[in-house]
Amino acid sequence: MSADISTFSGAAYNEKKQHLFTEEYVIKKEGTKILSVKTRFLSPEGSLLAEMSSDFPENIYLPKVHFTNTNNLFNYGTTLLEKSIQLFKGSASQLVKKKTLPLKHNMVAGHGFYFYILDQLSTLLEGKSLQMIFLQPNRLATYTLNITALQESKELVKIHLTMDNPILKALTPEIHLTINPITKTLLSYEGPSSFFADDHSLRKIHVNYTTPKTLVP
Repeated sequence: MSADISTFSGAAYNEKKQHLFTEEYVIKKEGTKILSVKTRFLSPEGSLLAEMSSDFPENIYLPKVHFTNTNNLFNYGTTLLEKSIQLFKGSASQLVKKKTLPLKHNMVAGHGFYFYILDQLSTLLEGKSLQMIFLQPNRLATYTLNITALQESKELVKIHLTMDNPILKALTPEIHLTINPITKTLLSYEGPSSFFADDHSLRKIHVNYTTPKTLVP
């Protein structure tokens, strides 16, 4: 069976409505199985800033993630092991640092973040609150997020994510996703972005996404 490839993109803006970067996504799948997701981050002028790839050999929520920026100042990612997952980060001036964590059922990494929410959408729309453990390899850290959903129309669901830790909740912007529950596509993202940081810096962004298009072989 040949792989199907679809693409979509979104421009990220800060709170002053300044264009920060553009995200370009390429999703490869066979039937309903996701094989890989690759994201290119482009400057407003169109030059390549960084790339992130997620490969899904086994776990749709915990792919093999690798992020690198074009000037090679730092890179980070995850590697799924038999009963654990390894986070790693490195830079041109530092040796690679690693952290290994035992697997938990609600762990997510990289693009697996979105697939977890899509798979749990029906449960969330029943009014139930869920939790996910989000892995952030560029900090060798994990964050527990509380998730709720509100259906505003037949084609519009708002997802709300907040930090479970009260101190982090007070310091970190909330995450708001808009999803079409019929097509299961991401329409917008509003919240923190730390793709380009290997420290504890955060910035709030808003991204509106285009409708995915299937590429004809």
